[in-house]
Amino acid sequence: MEHQYPDIYPVNIEGERVSLREIGPDDAPAAMHWARDVEFFRHLAVAPPTDEAFEVEFLRNIEREATTHPRRHYHLGIVWNATADVIGLVRLSISAPEHRGADIGYGLRRDRWNQGVATEAATLLVDFGFRRLGLHRVFAFHHPGNVASGRVMTKLGMQQEGLLRENILNHDGSWRDSLLYAVLQQDWRG
Repeated sequence: MEHQYPDIYPVNIEGERVSLREIGPDDAPAAMHWARDVEFFRHLAVAPPTDEAFEVEFLRNIEREATTHPRRHYHLGIVWNATADVIGLVRLSISAPEHRGADIGYGLRRDRWNQGVATEAATLLVDFGFRRLGLHRVFAFHHPGNVASGRVMTKLGMQQEGLLRENILNHDGSWRDSLLYAVLQQDWRG
């Protein structure tokens, strides 16, 4: 039996310190705070944007994608509640619709690293996936050198499932490995 996913738009999820909301081209100035930081891209396969116009187009594509039917991708801004500043992005992509599976990703401005912010934002997103979208399995993977991302995944209750050998082609043409983690709906404690 095929699972019917709701098309949820707009998404607004309130958390204790952060909230998640739809993001678009108007958020480009905030996004440039992390997009100009080469350290932000150290463990990512994509190159940093060349300028703000590139970032505007990237965010415009996200905005367009948010209203497609069926909706399979949720790119949301992470908003610091105390100031209403957008401080990062989270993403949930329904990558195996017939199996009720999705993968997640996240990224934050460097001044919010090591404060539990990524864990809080990712928790809100995974909870949304299980409770609102009816997912069965949520997975994520990270560069083996990105230990902090592995800690976030562990705090989400994800279990490390293995090493994916040379599964990512970097923007410079080199291959890299990833560590795979996942959590099942019945194990979710969010």
